[in-house]
Amino acid sequence: MPEIKRDVVERYRKGTLEVITDFKASPTGYPFKRLVPTDKTEVEPCRVCDLGYLRHVYEKEDGTIAYRCPAGPRNRFLASGGTEAEADGKHCLCNGLMATIGLGQIRDGQAIPPLITFGDNLSFLDALLSPDEVSYTAKQLIEYLRSGVATEVR
Repeated sequence: MPEIKRDVVERYRKGTLEVITDFKASPTGYPFKRLVPTDKTEVEPCRVCDLGYLRHVYEKEDGTIAYRCPAGPRNRFLASGGTEAEADGKHCLCNGLMATIGLGQIRDGQAIPPLITFGDNLSFLDALLSPDEVSYTAKQLIEYLRSGVATEVR
């Protein structure tokens, strides 16, 4: 979404962009790099899990196979045999990332907030953008990557 990209570029230029490696956020257990919100308050994790892209397979007591997600509603996850430790700190990446690209859902009148993932090195923005620009195109980024300049920034 253009406003998210503009906010990221402006925060980078001001030196207020903070990226953290969150070791709990991902339901898969993989470290997830995400932006700290502008006001530095922690975003309440989305716990919907109705898209189910990162669900885990588990065996029910009757021997059948089912799915659960540690980032889904806590009571449902615990009732399916999941533990508090597995659910602690999880974010619904599926819904958060969909909101980031403008396909967020509305739940109980509230928009699911975007969950913005990013790497630590944004110096490529200096090469892509003039001082008065706050956005770039995919074409500009691909041309930059193909130019060989990107191999120098490691």
